[in-house]
Amino acid sequence: MGKSKADVGQQVLSQVADLKDKASKFFVSRDYAGALRSYEEALALLPGAAADRVDLLCNKAACYYQMKQYKEAVDECSSALTIAPSSAKALQRRARSLEQQGLYKQALADIQAVNRSDAASKESRDAERRVRDALAGRRPAGLGAASALAAPAAAPAPAAAGRNGAPAPAPAAQQQRAPVSAKASMGGETRLLHFMAGATYAELLEHVKLAFPEAGPVKVVAAAGGAGGQPLTIRSKDDISAAVAAAKPLRLELVACSEADAPKPPADEVAYIEALKAEQERRMARYIEAVKAQAEREERERERPPPQVAHTPSGAVVTVDDFLVDFAGLFRETSQLDADRHVDHHNQGWDATTRAMEPAAAADGAAALFAAAEEEFREVTGLGLLNWGTVHVCRARRVLDRAAEAGEVGAKAIAEAEEELKQAEARFQQALGFHPDFFDGLCAMASLEADRAKLRARLFVAPAGPAAAAADAADAEADGKPAGGGAAAALRAALARVKKADVDAAAAHMGQVAEWFAKATAAGEAADAKRKAEEAAAAAADAASAEPAAAAAAAADGGDDDALLATQARVLEGNALYEWSQLLAAVGGEWRAALDEAVARFRAGRCSEADVRGALKAHTRAEELDLGPDSEAEAEAGPAGAAAAAEGGAEAKAAAGGAEAAAAAAAEAAPEAKAKGLPALGGKKEGKKEGKKDGKKK
Repeated sequence: MGKSKADVGQQVLSQVADLKDKASKFFVSRDYAGALRSYEEALALLPGAAADRVDLLCNKAACYYQMKQYKEAVDECSSALTIAPSSAKALQRRARSLEQQGLYKQALADIQAVNRSDAASKESRDAERRVRDALAGRRPAGLGAASALAAPAAAPAPAAAGRNGAPAPAPAAQQQRAPVSAKASMGGETRLLHFMAGATYAELLEHVKLAFPEAGPVKVVAAAGGAGGQPLTIRSKDDISAAVAAAKPLRLELVACSEADAPKPPADEVAYIEALKAEQERRMARYIEAVKAQAEREERERERPPPQVAHTPSGAVVTVDDFLVDFAGLFRETSQLDADRHVDHHNQGWDATTRAMEPAAAADGAAALFAAAEEEFREVTGLGLLNWGTVHVCRARRVLDRAAEAGEVGAKAIAEAEEELKQAEARFQQALGFHPDFFDGLCAMASLEADRAKLRARLFVAPAGPAAAAADAADAEADGKPAGGGAAAALRAALARVKKADVDAAAAHMGQVAEWFAKATAAGEAADAKRKAEEAAAAAADAASAEPAAAAAAAADGGDDDALLATQARVLEGNALYEWSQLLAAVGGEWRAALDEAVARFRAGRCSEADVRGALKAHTRAEELDLGPDSEAEAEAGPAGAAAAAEGGAEAKAAAGGAEAAAAAAAEAAPEAKAKGLPALGGKKEGKKEGKKDGKKK
């Protein structure tokens, strides 16, 4: 049990309070190292079992969490729990840190302990559901796991749906907290954000910080939502709602700015967050008293005699409370009835139930249920192995990124990355062994071969650090242009270092990429056709029993064309071909054919022409393409509409983890048509001598 405040001198408590205030100021200004120093000084003043240490240790854990040092955060929470075993704050923060490390079983145990106590809240219950889903393989936790606002990244699974596939009406509270996906772009890099509708601006900023930890102060600009459909700078919860209602999917542009120019959350949103913190502090005070009572109960339990035990008919040993034994004896004496007869009734009832189930299991209808169960379990097994393999892919990329940051990628780093990719391939192949038509597994194999192609070509792009990002933002502000030149410069520098022999050797991997994407496209088309057939059958059944007007409306609906797997595979293949064309261009190879194929895949995947033009403008050989002047719509769209189709690096990585199936699903493939307002990818007039293909200038 911790010491009370009376056991600590008032002078020490005053010094601790001053240090806590100092640490809080450091924390608000994001100087987490300074906050840690202040908390350490405060802890040094308190005895080892002082109750005040619990809050200080939890605050240290929060600092480590913000610094993404999750193991240290877990250690600080564990230290707090040795003093206060029922501390809700320590349990919740340790659960979040364990979740970020993928330790879902341990995280689930902590969050369940919170939900069994008086401290249970909507946030803690949502966190338990999220961790349970991650443990079951239905969604990858950690996408915004710093709050309970993270949306599912796996395939969407509405809680209830009509027979025609349309979502059933949901209560207003559920509609307000529906998941929202947004594509946030900063410079040449695009990443997916997941949050809940009705999120505050402060919560959106937290998700932006998780997705772009190196960003610094930014302005969040929505592509639409302002007056007349103009871009909207988000400053409040109402602006988020307006942007979500104006454009789907939501596109956000992060514009680097100074700390003074970055919009601050409204006072009412800040007050709401502060009120939550105050409520948590009040609950902590109640938990300290509960810990003392729990310690006293445990002491009494240790002094009790060992309980009696009984054996069930199956031979299992169960503990019997003393009062039950006494009651059974009294019941037998006074009623003259057999107190064990209920066991016989139970056994007879179970035997009758088993006999009743046997005909149902042998019926024709049971075969379809068994097949459906088998399919679901195969899917779950495949997703688990897929996520396991994705861990190895992430490790390989981390090894190469660190080596590139150091300035030289040596043979040791390359060998370590190749070994991780080999381990990833084994997991992906194991998943495909259970489910040969597993769409996510086929896309993951294609992405893996694309990574091997870049590794073999020795394309190592050093990630931009915080200092480089800040310098890039300063230069962009001085020139009046959008930030992001640093990432493009790093890519060009890496391309300048590749050699033709290495790129030629990587071509074999690109052949494997094409084969895997062909399999993924075929599997996606089969799955899409099956889904459409089921929807058509359900719609026909509804139409037979519906009013004529309702039946006509259902027939005109036509289903959702934004969730087709085949078009998603085409977009991912276009991303891989786009990157391959830049590699070929860097060594003087024939790059135009690869770029033409990439554009064809983008169009087959129903990418907008504005996005395709943005990708072409971001190409390293954009100056050699005759794209013509920007259309009026592009000129008005500004930076939020450019380079969205060239986000292949981020989206291909998401596809390898199974998240792409929900976040980047495209419309159904249609016959390739001539792009409206988009010139062919021909060379400029001065480049006519570069050659022809199919009678057209290249």
